[in-house]
Order: sequence, then C-alpha cells, then structure tokens
Amino acid sequence: MPGGNYFSCARTGLPAQVWCWGENRFNSLGANLPPPAGNPTEVALSAQEMTIGFGHVEGGDDHACAKLNDSVLVCWGGNETGQLGSAPVLDGGLPPTVVYSNVASFSAGYQHTCALTNDNQLLCFGANPMGELGDGTTTPHATPTLVAPACPVP
Repeated sequence: MPGGNYFSCARTGLPAQVWCWGENRFNSLGANLPPPAGNPTEVALSAQEMTIGFGHVEGGDDHACAKLNDSVLVCWGGNETGQLGSAPVLDGGLPPTVVYSNVASFSAGYQHTCALTNDNQLLCFGANPMGELGDGTTTPHATPTLVAPACPVP
C-alpha cells in the first residue's frame, strides 16, 4: 500500500480498482474532488484499464502511478515538473494518463518518476535539480529520458 505526500493508494483485484485517500492537491487522488478526501476514493480509470489489472501502484510527492498488467504505465496528479511524462501543468493536476508502454517496473519519486522497460532501458522524467534523472544534467525533462550513459541492469 504505497503512500505519497499526504495521501495513500491501494489496489484491489479484478476488475482492478485503485483507491486513494488523503490530500487531493493537484488531483493526486485521481478523482476530481475538493481536498481533502478522508475516505477512499476510486481513481477514475477507464473500463479497459480496470479489466487489464494492475501489478503495482506507487505515490510520489503529489502524483501517483500504476503499472498495468500489460506493461503500460499510467500516472495522475501533479505535473508541475513533468513527472507524469508530459508537458508541465502548473495549475491543477492531470487525470490518469498513459505515460509509457513496455514497462517492467517503476518508481515514483518526489517530483520525478523512473521506469525500467522490458528491454532493460532505464528512463526518468520530471524534476532534476540534484541530477535525480541520471542524464548527467540538472535540467528537468517532461518526457521519458534515457538514463546516461547506460545504467547496467542485471
């Protein structure tokens, strides 16, 4: 049961459902509700996503992501630094959005996200003030960026 910053999420079986509760700053609960939401709230996933099911759900600072059983990464919530893998949104948050396919595993960080693909590429996106994206810069990236030069993956 992963937690973000002032919110938590959990998943159920098939049909897969993701439930989040707590502070809903930047739509971190994946539902268009006023903050806070003390009771578990179902994340607004598509019927197809719920049928496919999820293997893993994790919260970052004000965003969360889930890996579908078909290796698709879906993220929602705050995207002020591109941590959802798309152009930054400074006001408000985004609903559940497909970020990348072919994902084996992922980790949601403070304001960044990293994903390991099924072909052993390590990609990161979002904030990068301390070089947390591993690309040799401190520049934020709103799209999945290959960790450089090459991170050895066992």
